[in-house]
Amino acid sequence: MENRSTKEFEDNKSQSKQAEAEIILDEPKGALKKVCIKKTEHKGRGIYALETIQRGTSIWQELPFSAVVDDQNISKACSSCFVNDKRMFRCSKCSLVHYCSKQCQVDDWQNHQEECKATVKVQRNPPTFIRLASRILRKRRVDVTLFKQIENLESNYSKFQQSQMETFAQLAMVVKECVGKDELIPAADMLTLFCQLTSNGFSVLDAEMQSTGVGIYPNVSLLNHSCWPNCVVIFEGLKLNVRPIRKIEIGEEITISYTDLFFTGEERRKELYERYFFTCRCELCEKYKSVSEVDPRSALRCSNTSCDNPVDQPSSSDKDEEYAVCCKCGKISTFDVAVLDDNLKKARSLFKKGSELSTSEPENALTYLHQAFLIQQSLLYYANHELVMTHRALFDCSSKLHKWDEALQHAECLERAYHVVYPEYHPDTAVQIYRVAKILLYMNQLEKAVTELRYALKISEVTCGYRHKLTKVIETSLKNSEAEIAIGQSTRS
Repeated sequence: MENRSTKEFEDNKSQSKQAEAEIILDEPKGALKKVCIKKTEHKGRGIYALETIQRGTSIWQELPFSAVVDDQNISKACSSCFVNDKRMFRCSKCSLVHYCSKQCQVDDWQNHQEECKATVKVQRNPPTFIRLASRILRKRRVDVTLFKQIENLESNYSKFQQSQMETFAQLAMVVKECVGKDELIPAADMLTLFCQLTSNGFSVLDAEMQSTGVGIYPNVSLLNHSCWPNCVVIFEGLKLNVRPIRKIEIGEEITISYTDLFFTGEERRKELYERYFFTCRCELCEKYKSVSEVDPRSALRCSNTSCDNPVDQPSSSDKDEEYAVCCKCGKISTFDVAVLDDNLKKARSLFKKGSELSTSEPENALTYLHQAFLIQQSLLYYANHELVMTHRALFDCSSKLHKWDEALQHAECLERAYHVVYPEYHPDTAVQIYRVAKILLYMNQLEKAVTELRYALKISEVTCGYRHKLTKVIETSLKNSEAEIAIGQSTRS
């Protein structure tokens, strides 16, 4: 399938060669390719390639300094291996953490033993952030030298707002209840630790790229952000893998994304500044500053119904009407600014109501979400982030209610949008194509399902690797589907 956004971007992409003023610091631990840490004047520390690296290879692997299953998955995922597709049993003493096997419970006992006692003592379940900080402090008591990995992390201490520091101070009081006296550190150091965890935490993802927990990976934390990254982070259980999704040249910086690439540029920069305290000036952000470039994430649809090109959303102004010229078909689209704003606000309100009901009343949620979709579909480009969010919500509700025709419609729309917004090879795209294939299988459309599965497998092999669970699941589904088609053909003949 054509990835138009990728091709246009790659044609205009300049290699991220660095300025003359750079200092080579060291070789990072865990790297499988020749890379080095460099410090540059404008970006600080980062990781750069010392050799050409082909897409689909593994650049880096690292186990966490510490990691915990998050609150949403505490009863669904194993606190040792983070598997979430098996029957779990809980710790009989604290009833907080869960395990998939006795062996995993034994493996995790060194981490959980003191945590278990503290949970029973305080008689309440500590939240994710507290459990992570407590485990790190216990590990520090065992090996102070190893704790240097945490101390060397960037904290951005001076950049946090006073209100955030006050929250950290309150959390520090909770941590005191969860660790022993010999594990405590001075108050100022505790605040620094919280700043470091906030700035350097990784969401640990399952096979379908859904978050199951949070971990600290000190060496991989050196990787800088780009909204158009050349690498992705993939997890095999707790082991983090950095994999290139396109060819990386010698001297090019290795980058990952810290944020959701479906957010608009304004939303991405806002999140990055509020959490990581920098203003992103990557190639993608700079690209859409040009008046000739339209960001599909915030675009409207061309008023020519036979044209699939995005047009710019009018900026707020005192004018009653604004217009945009489609660069593909030349159609002039005229917008009543007030009416457009009212319709989009109405759609957002309907989406909010539907989202709030999606768990408890999926049937009613579907009604609100469909109303939002009808408004957005007539106004927004198909890769617009608001329309994408509505498609996702409609897909989830339709799937819960086994309305497979509707689920397929929204899954296919999402797949189309993913090809525009994400780089050509991206794990989220593989997951989405696989979701389309699964619905086609439910509907017994085997040949279409096989086409989707082959495409999903192609992407997954590059972004996740041949041994990754997602790749194996797609591969098995493809083999079974091809075998079923072959049996059907032989029966008919």
